[in-house]
Amino acid sequence: MNIALGIAAGSLLLAAFFRILERAAGRTPAWHGTIALWLGLVAALVAMLMTSGQKAAASAGFSLPLAVQIAGFMLAGICGWLEWRSGETFFSLFVLPVAAALLGLAALVEKLLLGSHFSGPWFFLHVGFSIAGECLFFMAALAGATYLFALKRLKEKNRVRAVSFFPPLLRLEKLMIRFLNGGSSLFAIGLTAGFVWSWLQFAVFDPLEPKKGLSTLVLLGFGGVSVATRAGRLSGPRVAWGVIGGFLLSMFVVLGIDSSMHWYPK
Repeated sequence: MNIALGIAAGSLLLAAFFRILERAAGRTPAWHGTIALWLGLVAALVAMLMTSGQKAAASAGFSLPLAVQIAGFMLAGICGWLEWRSGETFFSLFVLPVAAALLGLAALVEKLLLGSHFSGPWFFLHVGFSIAGECLFFMAALAGATYLFALKRLKEKNRVRAVSFFPPLLRLEKLMIRFLNGGSSLFAIGLTAGFVWSWLQFAVFDPLEPKKGLSTLVLLGFGGVSVATRAGRLSGPRVAWGVIGGFLLSMFVVLGIDSSMHWYPK
């Protein structure tokens, strides 16, 4: 497993290195960077399957390194999808090193949430889809931050450099909305799976539990931003700030708030 994670992390870093060189030289994406990226994705997928099998055989529970691997694989997969669909490599410069770091961290951490109630499919769906949604929220926030920075550079004397290095503002705005909508859909599935898991394991449905309640509010907030953009009430910088603020709030809810009632809702 660690060998697969090492190959995945190294391949993604190599792909990012190639993309940085290509971006600096103004060249189109070359095949060696693409091969390195997809090799990293395949190795990361193999590592996830191996981790899932090993932990299931060892004891009943959920592997926290597997959750980190899901995040790394998802971020790298988004970069691969962007490059395949549109040839956009800008995000690969920043996101692939983050994905590689997550996969490397997963190789160093050995921790398990013990308990048979953590090993069922509903809990896996809850964690997996919630993480996938957060990854897309991160991409939306990154697109928003890039939009704001590029807009600022365009208003200054670095107009030519901003136009040549950053993606067009219209593309960034479209990506913000697509990432936001995709993340909201996946996060909603994860949240729903969490409610189902809680009911099946403990016969408890508690939407006012802090983590569940705040997660629901975050999802509703993102939904409001999406509806407002479709109605033409939000655009440009206001969408960017809304997405960035929503992502920071969602990360606080996911990582900063926890309670015994969330894991053991009896």
